[in-house]
Amino acid sequence: MEKFHVIKITESVKIARSETDNMVVDRGLRHQKKFGAALFSNTEQESKDVLLTSPGAEQLRAIVDASVDMVWQLDLAGCWTFLNPAAENFYGRSPESLLGSSFEDFCEPDHFRDDMGMLQALFDGGTVTDYETVHRRADGYLVHISYSGAPIRDASGKIVGACGTARDVAERVTARCKLEKELGAARVG
Repeated sequence: MEKFHVIKITESVKIARSETDNMVVDRGLRHQKKFGAALFSNTEQESKDVLLTSPGAEQLRAIVDASVDMVWQLDLAGCWTFLNPAAENFYGRSPESLLGSSFEDFCEPDHFRDDMGMLQALFDGGTVTDYETVHRRADGYLVHISYSGAPIRDASGKIVGACGTARDVAERVTARCKLEKELGAARVG
């Protein structure tokens, strides 16, 4: 059995990471026996060590890796410490090459202040849901992204970083702009 350390994310979402960097995500499921995972308590206030079997951890890691949404983790310096393969679609670079780089390196100047405010909210213990921003890919193209995240706490409850998901919202932004244009034309006409 491989030993995992549970990091509390929110009241209903937890991530566990092993020394061999396997990761599992618990979204408030009462039991994950089919994945070989131990039962997590949603009301638990402190992190604890949980034993999970490697095959279950590998299955859950495969789910994270298969997601079209980016799964991310930052340290308190704002540097990427984990990215799933979807990160390449967002930033035009492999997740491995992005590790250690700063979140702020990809922020567009017009969004930088708000992006840093979003990170500070996470580092202050808040959560962020559906925060829209624009970042620049390695090839120079702009990408519209929606971030959701929460702080990561160590066993003593101290915030040590942040993690969450991000999704491409280009279609949503395009539809919203089209609707605003049509509404503007209807008001004028």
